[in-house]
Amino acid sequence: MVLANNDFFPIIIYQMGKVGSSTIKRSLNHAYVPNKIEYVHFLSWSSIKSIEKNYLKQNKQIPSHILQGKRLRQKIDQSLGHVRFKVISLVRDPVARDISDVFQNIERDIPHVLNLNKQQATEEVLKHILNILNQFDEKIDYACNWFDKEIKDVFEFDIFSNEFDKNQGYQIYSTKYSDILILRLENLSACHKKAFKEFLGIPNFTLLHDNTGKNKWYSEIYDQILKEIDISDYVLDKIYHSRYASHFYTKKECIDFKKKWNQNNCLIQKNAPKLDRPKILFIHPEGNILGNPNFNDIIEILCENNIEVHIFAAKKKTVIQKAPCKESRLFLFNTQEDPSVSDCFTVLAKHSFISESSALDYIKTNVANYDFVIGIDRGIIEAELISRAKRISYGLISYEIFFEEEAGAKFKEAEIRACKNIEFAVVQDNVRAKFLSQENKIPLSKMIYIPVAGRSTIINIFEKKYVIHDALGLDKSKKIVLFIGSIAYWTMADFIIESTRFWPDDWVLVINNRYKNDLSNPYYAKYNQQEKVFFLSHPAEQLSQLENILLSADMGVALYRPIQGSIGCGNNIKNIGMSSGKIGVYLKYGLPVITNDIGEMSSYISKYKLGIVIDTKKPLLINFSSENIIFWKKKCVQFFNDQLDLNKTIRIFFKSLKRAYIDKLKKNEIDSIIVQSEQEFQIGNISKSLQLLLMITDKFPDHPIVLNNLGVIHWKIGERNQGIKYLKKALYKDEQNSIIISNLRKMQINLNS
Repeated sequence: MVLANNDFFPIIIYQMGKVGSSTIKRSLNHAYVPNKIEYVHFLSWSSIKSIEKNYLKQNKQIPSHILQGKRLRQKIDQSLGHVRFKVISLVRDPVARDISDVFQNIERDIPHVLNLNKQQATEEVLKHILNILNQFDEKIDYACNWFDKEIKDVFEFDIFSNEFDKNQGYQIYSTKYSDILILRLENLSACHKKAFKEFLGIPNFTLLHDNTGKNKWYSEIYDQILKEIDISDYVLDKIYHSRYASHFYTKKECIDFKKKWNQNNCLIQKNAPKLDRPKILFIHPEGNILGNPNFNDIIEILCENNIEVHIFAAKKKTVIQKAPCKESRLFLFNTQEDPSVSDCFTVLAKHSFISESSALDYIKTNVANYDFVIGIDRGIIEAELISRAKRISYGLISYEIFFEEEAGAKFKEAEIRACKNIEFAVVQDNVRAKFLSQENKIPLSKMIYIPVAGRSTIINIFEKKYVIHDALGLDKSKKIVLFIGSIAYWTMADFIIESTRFWPDDWVLVINNRYKNDLSNPYYAKYNQQEKVFFLSHPAEQLSQLENILLSADMGVALYRPIQGSIGCGNNIKNIGMSSGKIGVYLKYGLPVITNDIGEMSSYISKYKLGIVIDTKKPLLINFSSENIIFWKKKCVQFFNDQLDLNKTIRIFFKSLKRAYIDKLKKNEIDSIIVQSEQEFQIGNISKSLQLLLMITDKFPDHPIVLNNLGVIHWKIGERNQGIKYLKKALYKDEQNSIIISNLRKMQINLNS
């Protein structure tokens, strides 16, 4: 005989925290359901005992809701198989649940925020939330494992082995010991009447909301964080590819959640019509587009955000040259043999101009219109000319810093002049920012910090690959130190190779030539037969093609030796710091790093235990246990995801581009008013022309073209001193404007004649 549930046993609202269960309890109470309603988060003995142990350890009283759950579990154990239970549980977007949980426990977990002002408290809570989300691990995550630890343990029913109706937003399961109703919080308002009528026979079930954040003291902070929070794609991918998210939500719903939580990454609306797409030009004279994963991923992210990207680069015979992604376009230009010219120019490289104004005229005629132009290293010189000719903003991405003491004052002169009016300069760390500021006369306030690293991707770093072993015929027990990149004196290839003589027999050095098997390399000729040293040729156009190579290795080596007096390999290498793309690659793939003292990155490697920093005055000795390597691997990936992931570090860059794009739209509006003013001036309507210009000066008092036109008008109406005053101010704002220079010269000549 099965006893009626409403005679003896309660309805159990049994769910994880922060999924809207208090609303269900309040609503059921209001519906005057005769059953006793129990409300619990934990019924499994493992959870109850773990929580009790934790409170006893802290000499704290065990909370009443845990004791209540314990008593209920005892009743269930006594009645299971004799009584059929009615269980109600809910699920919620996992990120929204985690954020809500932080606020629910804010006074317990981060009590110091209670003493902070609103802005400081918002920053602290946001940092705490991001720290929790960035450490997401499906294997131990509370929400992802709640159904297994609780429902499956208590009622012997596996939710994940049974389909959930994602369209209607709820599902009723008739199991061996219970009837279980699972509801999605996001669908609760739409489906509650139908679900509760079907499950409990309640007609016209009414929701009474409870425990809403709007009524809490932290409501303003909560609302602000929802506006500001910006979670990386890497973290969101892990969360929304989890079994929990995939079981209860459709792919489209997961994509929509991801858009919601990293909306600040977007420069413009992704569905914006093509006519509204910003158009950005990169000047990359060095031309090795695919050799820089950071630059590649910047372009890819821009394109994903519906931005049209063009790249002007010098044509190079020694490297593969392709656009980073199919949505971007690469234009290659023949350049002069003179390196002082070829490392600066692309579209202007093969042309000789009698003056700067003739170069500007050429750009106006032969270069398409863009909303922004960015110069890579010495490409800033051409970028600045394009920005002036097209009257658009421009910026710099600095991968190399050229020092005047090595390159000479003449070499630096054009760079310094080109950097005078930049919108921003991208640099990798504080040390490099200081030197770039000194060498190119750029204010530190214009620096944007983006380490040379790509985007996080989901990689199982502990799934050992044996691509290297198979290619070289190595026994799979051999441990590998991997060397990638340039095989040269400045990368200390000789030091690393010679050190292998002191290595234990189970360690080898593998040097991978990424682009081609260059047998002419002197290091290959000298060391090809040396024991424990192997040369591997695994050409790859892009970093992703090296993934299995990187996952076959146990450690990665990246040493740097500055060459005194060298323009590119002197002080630039001495202070390479966070601009080492090689180290960024190793960390992304969980390879512990062996490096020397190279600036900021070295301190991070020591501080965060990402490998070792060695003294190159002594041979490189290898004496690392498997436990060392596993520990370092975890730290490497965590550091990359927290500190280097381009999905995070690109945000300020995005904001600068967005600001420049909005300014460009404003400039277009101003240009329209200027044209209208000029038309009024031509037909003799001076007062109307003047009125239109003064409209602009109310908001933009320093606009050089407006100041120029005001000067011309005042000169024409006889107010000559006022006219010259405006022209001088215009020239101060735009020293190289040939029209302003010519007008001012004419006025001064006429005034003195």
